[in-house]
Amino acid sequence: AISVGDWAFDECYELTTLKLGEKIKTIGDYAFYDCRILDNVTIPQSVTSIGDSAFAGCHNLDSVTINDAATSIGNRAFTECPLTTTLSLGKKITTIGDEAFYDCRGLTSVTIPPSVTSIGKKAFLQCIHLKTLSFGENIKTNIETIGDDAFYYCIELESVTIPQSVTSIGNDAFGQCHDLQSLTIKDAATSIGHRAFLGCTSLETISLGENIKTIGRWAFTGCSALTNVTIPKNVTTIESGTFKKCSK
Repeated sequence: AISVGDWAFDECYELTTLKLGEKIKTIGDYAFYDCRILDNVTIPQSVTSIGDSAFAGCHNLDSVTINDAATSIGNRAFTECPLTTTLSLGKKITTIGDEAFYDCRGLTSVTIPPSVTSIGKKAFLQCIHLKTLSFGENIKTNIETIGDDAFYYCIELESVTIPQSVTSIGNDAFGQCHDLQSLTIKDAATSIGHRAFLGCTSLETISLGENIKTIGRWAFTGCSALTNVTIPKNVTTIESGTFKKCSK
């Protein structure tokens, strides 16, 4: 076989072990959807794409390894895999789809490979135990966009350095990240979306890149620990409520 078809093992509730052949190239949409007690997956080196909702609802999945041939992770591919504690992304991934790891509550650390060009909407939404997010600092990255709600409500995330390649940060991208203490946005970025860092109540330090032009509505509302902000010289628009309730 060279592919696992759409819905191939959908709702196989008793499936515990999965071993895929080394010639498999594609894993279809909903291929292992709601395989509730499947507990470990290694994506073979041959696989180039993982379909939409391919492993969504695999409630017992505690380890995911995606090898280096894969270039895309579909929308909702691993949504609601709450016990996924270990995530290894291959070096050729370019696209992380919308809601790809939504509600993977066991995740504590994620490294985004330099090959990634976009992180979809709600990609890591509500990963409530995610503490460490790395974009490969000091490595040339290709990522340009961080989608709306991408890391919303990652309440234990402690620090973020946005890579030099990122040009836009989506609406609500890091909203309600309550433990976020420091933020660095480098010079390629030109816009910060609406509510991008709303409710980051521990945020003490922000460094905004020199090419920021627009800071969206309520972008830093409720960042009550902020004591000092320097607005870059190229900013042309600070929208309504941007620093509301920054009480210090």
